[in-house]
Amino acid sequence: MNHRIDFLVFVIFFYTFVMISPVSGDSSLPLIMTGSGTYSQELYGNSVSCSGDLNGDGYFDVIVGAPQNDLAANNAGAVFIYWGGPQLTLDDIPDVVLTGPHEYAQFGRVISCEGDLNGDEFDDLIVGVPAYNSSKTRQDIAGRAQIFFGSETFDTVADWTVDGAVANAELGFRACFLGDVSGDLANDFALSYLTFEPEKTWHIALFYGGSGLDTTPDALISQPVSRFDEAFTVSPAGDFNADGVGDVLIGSSIDYQTYLYYGGGDPFNTSPQVTFTGEVLGDGFGYAVAGKRGCDFNHDGADDIVISAPQADTATYEKAGKVYVYFGSENPDATVDLTYEGDQDLIFFGGSLSVGRILADYTWDIVVGAYLYGSPNDIGAVYIFSPATKSALFLQGETNGDGFGYALDIGGDCNDDSSNDLLISAFYFGVNNNGKAYLYSGQPPDVPALGHEAILIVMILLSFVISLSKLRGLAEQSGDE
Repeated sequence: MNHRIDFLVFVIFFYTFVMISPVSGDSSLPLIMTGSGTYSQELYGNSVSCSGDLNGDGYFDVIVGAPQNDLAANNAGAVFIYWGGPQLTLDDIPDVVLTGPHEYAQFGRVISCEGDLNGDEFDDLIVGVPAYNSSKTRQDIAGRAQIFFGSETFDTVADWTVDGAVANAELGFRACFLGDVSGDLANDFALSYLTFEPEKTWHIALFYGGSGLDTTPDALISQPVSRFDEAFTVSPAGDFNADGVGDVLIGSSIDYQTYLYYGGGDPFNTSPQVTFTGEVLGDGFGYAVAGKRGCDFNHDGADDIVISAPQADTATYEKAGKVYVYFGSENPDATVDLTYEGDQDLIFFGGSLSVGRILADYTWDIVVGAYLYGSPNDIGAVYIFSPATKSALFLQGETNGDGFGYALDIGGDCNDDSSNDLLISAFYFGVNNNGKAYLYSGQPPDVPALGHEAILIVMILLSFVISLSKLRGLAEQSGDE
């Protein structure tokens, strides 16, 4: 009997400390491959995505925007698509190239690809063309946004197009996948544009996805330029108030505030329900914002959000930048729960943000770009933090002036190695500022990390078995006597 109990103790001990304990994994991220622009100052990597599967083959695809690419016309812009899979390469021959409609159109200034917008079970691609003009000139730019529906036979013809209604509207300056913010279980998205009467005003138009997708906004969030200017950004907020519907996050660094709008209303409530405020005017609070459905750093069932202030001073460094984490709840407030700080002067820490799972602990991580890192040489750097386990990683650009970390995205598995991947751009890379993109493989967890609660339960069970073993031993001794 004692031998059986000893064996059981060993099994529980092994399972506790080998199979359940959080796994630290590798301390680095393997660089899978890189890709570069071919035209001078094309800004290859101004926008990047690896969060969607456009052709439905089960692999996430790599998508890179180059808004000053000259392939179709001078500075017309282009978007390069590389199909994911075991044979993925970011070479000079992309699988699909989308090009701008005329010179200086800035096609691909912003891209977003994170889900299915038209209900056909293929992920779709949104492309912003903020300098589009029907007269094909650089004057009175109305802007344009286009959606390319995913399919097994993905092509280069836009399936959905909306143009700016007035001159200089710059429609498509911001374009963002939101998830379901209407409560109808279909994915929704946002586009920005300007109007000028009675005053200059930015509008964030929300479009509800589904099989009936049209070009009429379903909700409109508007703010005067004195509050939004061009220094604003839009992001999904996940389900910040834990009501089952996604929310919308809009950052406005000009007035160092960020606004959160609860989804699910009919009609959508265009007044912010929570307002987050930076520490000091001019710190750039709200320059970048991030959230995502399921992004729950503290495991309380409510999704969490991240907001940057890339020009904030720290106790040690001037304008190093800060990043703030806010935990969601059923009754959320604007209290900061975690803060991360830049570690050099003037590095623009928080110039870009992404959230997802990339480290081996398999909890949600925060990726922070600091594309001016190494100032005044601006090599650029990226910081990766795990709020749950306190793990951290640091990646740095190759050469001076690269701007490494300008754009980034934690996506899915692009190269069939069973781990999520991280796409980072250095849009000023090269003698002629062609730009470059880097795809890193995430750290695959050896086993899921179940956390301290599970360990405690097994330790209690282990103690019980050991006590039982001792009692049986004493009983057997008494019987022998």
